Amino acid sequence: TLFRSVAASCELNSAFNLNMVRPNPATNELHVIYTDNVNENISITITDMLGQQFLSEELVCEKGLNSVTLDLSNFSNGVYFVKVNNGKKSFIKKILKNK
Repeated sequence: TLFRSVAASCELNSAFNLNMVRPNPATNELHVIYTDNVNENISITITDMLGQQFLSEELVCEKGLNSVTLDLSNFSNGVYFVKVNNGKKSFIKKILKNK
């Protein structure tokens, strides 16, 4: 039996990426987990369905796995969008806020 060689590169998955936003639905806290292959500045914003901005954070992303906890305790119930951006690439996740 002949088997073909398969090459896999983990480097493709190590670039800037939004891995997880949890819990969803959220109550008072939201955990944003992301990875990057370099140290760089990123921004995290939360907007509502109308595009009104409720939160904006500028962070230094370190190489590897990163996590930030956002306080949603003063947010009203509803649908929001979490945007994570490094200036070259953006990710947007929809979340639901419940009390």
